[in-house]
Amino acid sequence: METLEKHDLEENTILFFSSDNGGSPKDHESAGKNLSLRDSSEDIGPKAKNAKLTASKKLGHKTNGDLRGAKGKTYEGGVRVPFIVRWPQKIAAGSQSDQLITLTDILATAAGFLGQNLPESAGVDSFDISPVILGKSQKTLSRTNVLVQNARGMLAFREGDWKLRFQKQPQWQGDKAKLHEKYELYNLAKDPAEQNDIAKAHSERAKAMVKNLTKILNNGRSR
Repeated sequence: METLEKHDLEENTILFFSSDNGGSPKDHESAGKNLSLRDSSEDIGPKAKNAKLTASKKLGHKTNGDLRGAKGKTYEGGVRVPFIVRWPQKIAAGSQSDQLITLTDILATAAGFLGQNLPESAGVDSFDISPVILGKSQKTLSRTNVLVQNARGMLAFREGDWKLRFQKQPQWQGDKAKLHEKYELYNLAKDPAEQNDIAKAHSERAKAMVKNLTKILNNGRSR
């Protein structure tokens, strides 16, 4: 923002703020003293496992809040991140939305801001959320689910408030996927910390989500 203001561009720039994943299980050493929640001029070194890190956690610091998991995991602590967009005179200051969104949507949304349509072959997992961000709609009918995959190929799949998390990678036969039969199901509206696996209690819901995810994987795209 300081750079935009310096060059008199802050009123004519669309600014996105987010992160590609939740915080690391071990706060990165570059966090250093900034992670501490107390005022102190004491220099005790930059490593993550120092007295300041310990003190900050004792004072209530939680890198990912009460969410389960962290970077590299498919639990919410690894994938749920802040998402803020600033566009003066276009986006109402302080407005909020519970629209489901993922970072791949930035491509189609930026195109939507500019009144452009993506070709069918571009951004095959990107949906235009611009009407929601601009306050023209409460929800978009296009983005109704999100597929999550970590570096080891573990999958999770969200539809509305429901989230299916697989315990093993899918098996592939050519370009066709077979999802593993061991999975967990959570209702994030009631259980955002993912403490209660309700896959057995809602087996039909879980099976329907498995079917929908398999279709997306086999199509090779979600848009």
